[in-house]
Amino acid sequence: MNFIAKQDSFDSLTAVLHKYTTAILISIPVVLSICGYIGLIYFYQSSYPTESFVQFIGISLLLTSGSSFFTLKSQRQLDHCRRNSYFSLLTLAVLGIISTIFSINITLSITGSPKRYEGILTLLSYYAIFFASSFISNRRAKQIILAVFIGTGLIQCFYAIAQHFLSNTSVFSSTAIFNALYGQTSHGFVGNPNFFGSYLVLLNGLAFAAFCFIQCRLFRWFFYLATLLFTMLSTYSNTTSSWIGMFFIVILLSLLILIYRSQTQTSDQKVCFNQALKRLVIATISSLSMFLLINFLENWKYMRGLITLSTDALNLLQQQQLQNQMGSGRGFIWKTCLALLPEYWLHGCGPDTLSVFNLTFPTNPNVIIDKAHNEFLQIAVTQGIPALLAYLSFLYFVLRCALTNFAKSHSSKNDWINYALLAAFFGYLVQSFFNISVVTVAPYFWLICGLICFSDQPQTETESPE
Repeated sequence: MNFIAKQDSFDSLTAVLHKYTTAILISIPVVLSICGYIGLIYFYQSSYPTESFVQFIGISLLLTSGSSFFTLKSQRQLDHCRRNSYFSLLTLAVLGIISTIFSINITLSITGSPKRYEGILTLLSYYAIFFASSFISNRRAKQIILAVFIGTGLIQCFYAIAQHFLSNTSVFSSTAIFNALYGQTSHGFVGNPNFFGSYLVLLNGLAFAAFCFIQCRLFRWFFYLATLLFTMLSTYSNTTSSWIGMFFIVILLSLLILIYRSQTQTSDQKVCFNQALKRLVIATISSLSMFLLINFLENWKYMRGLITLSTDALNLLQQQQLQNQMGSGRGFIWKTCLALLPEYWLHGCGPDTLSVFNLTFPTNPNVIIDKAHNEFLQIAVTQGIPALLAYLSFLYFVLRCALTNFAKSHSSKNDWINYALLAAFFGYLVQSFFNISVVTVAPYFWLICGLICFSDQPQTETESPE
């Protein structure tokens, strides 16, 4: 009887802590946006207050979600993919700590470089966000988290539109500083147009998939308008990597629809996928029209990024080597970082320590290279190739979890969450090949990875539409 009473007490405690975990995860988009706004207005950088919040959240989530892990483990409810994703992430965390111990600057590796703040404390906080969100089994809780994320994203987008058109007014006096650095580009509360582009890729992945698969007509119109708004801001941010990410989101959704349509057994399911494909075509054409309309109204100034991208890709294919000017200087950054790998391939130079080398551009010696502008190369140089392999292994098992979820639920008419999460996950990874991880955006990615990992059953057709 004593054992049963203790077990009941533990289960009750676990249930309470799980509710706290869910509440914290729901609050992340709201508080991240508030921190970004405060940093932007008072410190002219959105990373400074945000990193403190992310680290606090990481500690809180580890305390509240640990009991869920032990409960599922004791009940043998941890499937193969989730166990392997945890093991890969634990390996990555251990290798990151080892890299910090052998860092060329331990202080920077712990706290992160100024304005970046992606030291080992922040990285471990990201992993805690993934760990906690991977226990969200309630479908309604997932919907609320995604709704809050998209809702705060819309608020940022409206603010970014105001930044674009009202940048010279006193209300947006801080924007003038960013316009001097980046030109007249929108950056929301994120504080940088490139990072804002990463943020918009996540939002667009969710909105595109929701518009294609959600059954409620009112919500479908909402997400359609959201895709247009996110596309508009992606254009105003003038971030080529976000456009590439959005392009591959469309490719991924097209392939998923065509593959699963060919596997369906009933005409009713085929009609569902045919409708999803039509909506995807509508959203794609509308987004492309929005992009062209904005360019037409603003003298085609946003087309330069696509022209440069096409020229760089052609030169790379012809010469088969990186040029310094490729990708707005990314070619030089990648070549410089690759030159460091022979010396630091095992444990890296330490998380967030590239700035210690004082690497600069030949054409602009005042700008110090503090990131590799490629998340995979960044991990290899700062934490070592073994850490990169652990990260790739983690991504592989997250993808396996997503495909397992599809195998269980792709035939459901009302299943849109799995498509939305995978689209956002994939789009972010594509753009991360040309961009960097930042504390104002990365928590969303790790949150989405965690939500992917827990397999839940979709609503049946008899349940109310979402």
